Amino acid sequence: MHYRLAKISYRSRYRSTKEMDIIFRQFWEIFKKDHAEEELGVFEELIEEDDIILYKWISGSVDVPEKYRILVSRITTETKHRRSV
Repeated sequence: MHYRLAKISYRSRYRSTKEMDIIFRQFWEIFKKDHAEEELGVFEELIEEDDIILYKWISGSVDVPEKYRILVSRITTETKHRRSV
């Protein structure tokens, strides 16, 4: 489990774009403290997606696949909240 969390942490911090680095690093700091095991699996799959499509999902410019909708909504909410604080 430790290796899995370390891998997810690394992938959350080192993306191919600076924007996704910031968004996923911030979200991971919140998510790692409060998540269900099932959510962790979905997050693990999500961070393997291409940064361009992730950005489009988070920005709302394209529809998010059903299996990622709740998580992407949470990412969007958390990152908007952090920007307004």
